[in-house]
Amino acid sequence: MCSTPVKTGLPESFIIGGNPAPDYETSVAAIVSFQEHQATFGFLFTGSLITNQHILTVAQAIQGYVNWHVGLGSIDRDAMQYFESSTVHIHDQYNPQFLQNNIGIIVLHEAIPPIVALPMTLPPEHPTLSPMYRYYGFGLTDPNDFGSAAYRLKYGFTSQVSLEECRNIFGSLLITNGTWCGQQFNTGLCHGDQGGPMIHFFDNHLVAIGSHWMDPCHGGFPDVFVNVSYYLSWIYQIINAPIPVEGL
Repeated sequence: MCSTPVKTGLPESFIIGGNPAPDYETSVAAIVSFQEHQATFGFLFTGSLITNQHILTVAQAIQGYVNWHVGLGSIDRDAMQYFESSTVHIHDQYNPQFLQNNIGIIVLHEAIPPIVALPMTLPPEHPTLSPMYRYYGFGLTDPNDFGSAAYRLKYGFTSQVSLEECRNIFGSLLITNGTWCGQQFNTGLCHGDQGGPMIHFFDNHLVAIGSHWMDPCHGGFPDVFVNVSYYLSWIYQIINAPIPVEGL
């Protein structure tokens, strides 16, 4: 594994070098804060509404906490409506040391009305390739300034990098068949972007969620995402729904 440190810590706050999301993309991403035992709510990370009551995000950012505030319905933090949760599901083979199977689901106490936000479309088991993908996050805009959290959702573009090439950079323990690697265009994941959705450029379905990166943020290395298609069986089991049959 490369001697350069890999960022695996908890999120602090926007995509480095990204663009503000347009006003109509109010259902693209959720913002989540979590609470330790008897502590105030702190830290922020990103998630995706996949049913009217389930938020898909990374296990890394929800393990060990007890309550969650989930903001939805706007690309601006201050304009969001917030919903509560005290229930999460973490993949049973999640390995926090190497961020393997880094995926989890937050279950909200109440269903989200369609007027607030609509669930994102989950990918098919075998999604088509796209020349580029859009990814979103509520994270730092300056990797050297932990006070640089912007209040508007940001996005960037990425193209897929083979797992073989990614393993040559990160090593085989951090890059498994459940990961997806992307080379960004003048942007990059940073603290708080974990769990943020990556969307197929043409088909507009969810493809992956942000996971980790090589320090520093936007350092020229590929970013690592969780491949949602790889975990469809687990996801549909948690949300208690059948996997759609492709082609129907």
